[in-house]
Amino acid sequence: MIWYAAAPLTLLVALLQIGAAPSLVFFGVHADLPVVWLCCWGVIRGRQEVLALIPIAGLTIGLAGGEPLGASLLALLPVAALAALVEASPARGRFLTAIAITGMCSILYTFIHAGAASAAGEGLGPPLNLLLVAPRAAALDLITAALWFWPMRLACGRRPRAGSFRRA
Repeated sequence: MIWYAAAPLTLLVALLQIGAAPSLVFFGVHADLPVVWLCCWGVIRGRQEVLALIPIAGLTIGLAGGEPLGASLLALLPVAALAALVEASPARGRFLTAIAITGMCSILYTFIHAGAASAAGEGLGPPLNLLLVAPRAAALDLITAALWFWPMRLACGRRPRAGSFRRA
């Protein structure tokens, strides 16, 4: 694992989500930067590495942001499940896989986060709001993932598969 880079960058992305992302609004929503970061990281580096980074992002957003503590942590868990599916599949094209997983995780993040915040006592608002916000947030996250995937892939490289004799 590239801990010297992964943990501080995940912390930085979570702090950007709290501080800067609400200012960068497109289509009436802002990008969920930790979702994009963790989805791309999970596709590039694998499930075990993303499992270690999810608590860093979730707890940072919960502790430093103005939301219930476990809401983001709970909402980020589908990233690990979908990264496990990617790891198990023999597909070679990872870019389209990262885009698809980011779209699914973004929609799941919106609904799970809203449900967890509602269970903690925050107002959910009109139920139709989630149906309007989730696709727009997913579209913005897809654009962000398309911009972030290749620089992350080039910088972090690909982890060698078990039983592979090729160099990483």
